[in-house]
Amino acid sequence: MNTSLGHLIEINLQGCNILIVDDNPTNLKVLLEYLEEFGFELVVARDGESAIKRAQYTHPDIILLDVVMPGLDGFETCRRLKAHEATKDIPVIFMTALASPDNRIKGFEVGGLDYIVKPFQHEEVFARVTIHLRIRKLQQQLESQNALLQEKNEQLQREITERKRAEEQLKDLNQQLREANASKDRFFSIISHDLRGPFTALLGFSETVITCIDEYSKEKIKENMLRIRTSSEAIYTLLENLLAWSRLQQDMLEYSPRKISLDELTEDSIYLFEPGAGQKQITLRSVVQKNTTAYADSNMIDTVLRNLISNALKFTHTGDTIEVSAIQAGDHIEIAVSDTGIGISREDIPKLFQIDTQYTNIGTAGEKGTGLGLSLCKDLIEKNGGGIWVESEVGTGTTFKFTLPRRGM
Repeated sequence: MNTSLGHLIEINLQGCNILIVDDNPTNLKVLLEYLEEFGFELVVARDGESAIKRAQYTHPDIILLDVVMPGLDGFETCRRLKAHEATKDIPVIFMTALASPDNRIKGFEVGGLDYIVKPFQHEEVFARVTIHLRIRKLQQQLESQNALLQEKNEQLQREITERKRAEEQLKDLNQQLREANASKDRFFSIISHDLRGPFTALLGFSETVITCIDEYSKEKIKENMLRIRTSSEAIYTLLENLLAWSRLQQDMLEYSPRKISLDELTEDSIYLFEPGAGQKQITLRSVVQKNTTAYADSNMIDTVLRNLISNALKFTHTGDTIEVSAIQAGDHIEIAVSDTGIGISREDIPKLFQIDTQYTNIGTAGEKGTGLGLSLCKDLIEKNGGGIWVESEVGTGTTFKFTLPRRGM
C-alpha cells in the first residue's frame, strides 16, 4: 500500500462503511480484496432487494451498485433507495460496462452520483470512492454544524425570551410595588387624617354636652347628641371600610358567592339610612323588582350598596330623591344608585375609584368623604365578577352603576 495514501485514508476515511452490490462473484472478489486494504468496512449484497434491506439496516457511507442484475436492476434499486427516508442521502456510484450516454443520463436521473466502468481500474475505483466519501463526510460535518448552530440559535432565542419575560415580570413587580406603596400611603393618610376629623367632632360635641348639660335645653342636648351619632356613624363606616379593604388586599376577606335577593338587600340598606335621609329630608326609594336575584357574596354587595347610598346622601340636596334600581342585561344584572345631587365633573370621574389619587368633595351639608369607599366598591364588585362605573353631570346628579352575574359559572 502507498504510504502517503494510506496515511490520508487513516486520517479521513478509516472505517468508512461501503456496501458493494454485484451478482458477479469475480467482481466482488476484486473489489473486496482491493478496498479492504485501505481499512474500509465492507458489506456485500448479491441483488437489488438484498441491497435495499442491508442499506436500511447498516446505513453505509457509500454504495457501489452494479447496473445489470437479475430481478431489480441497478437503476430501479437506486430509485427505491432514494425514495426511502433512511437511505435517500447515501451516495450511489454505479458500476457498469454500459458506458453509453443514455445509461449515464438514466443513472443520474434516478439519483446516482458517478460511474465506475468495468473492467475495474483500481486507481479509478479508489479515486471515485474517496472523493465521494470526503464529500459525504463534509456534508455530514456541515449538517452537524448547522444542527449545532440551530440548537444554539434556539437556545439563544429561549434565553432572550426568558430575559424579556423576566424584565416584564420585574416591571410588573415594580408597578405592583409602586401601587402597594401608594395604597399604603393612602391607607395611613386615611387613618391619620380622615379618622381624626370625625373623632375630633365626636370628642368636641361630647365635651360640650358634658360641660353645658345643666344649661342646655332638651332640644339643644338632642341636637348635639344627633351630631355625636352622625360622627360615630362616620367613624364606624370608615373603620368597616378600612378593615374590609385591608383584608381584601391580603386576600383574607371571606368570599362565599351564592344566589342572593337584590330587592331584599336593597330594602335593608335603605332602612339603615332612613334616619340620616330624614334629617336632610331626602327621599330614599327602591324600584328593584321582587325576586330579582344575582350570584354574589351577600356581605360584599351589602357593603357596596351601603357605600353608594351613603355617598348619594352626602351629595344630594334637601328635598331631593335617591333611587336604587336594577335591570337584566344579558347574563348580568345591572344595579344603579341614582341621585339628583351636585354631580361630578368629567375630569374628576377617573379619580373616583383610585385609592392612590386624592379626591375629595364637600357634601351638601358639609360632609366629607375619604375616597376609600368607592375604591373598596370597585374591588368588591370585580371580586364578584362584575364591573362598576359612574355617569354624572355637574348640577344634575350622579348615577353609580355596577353589574353582577345572574348565576354561578
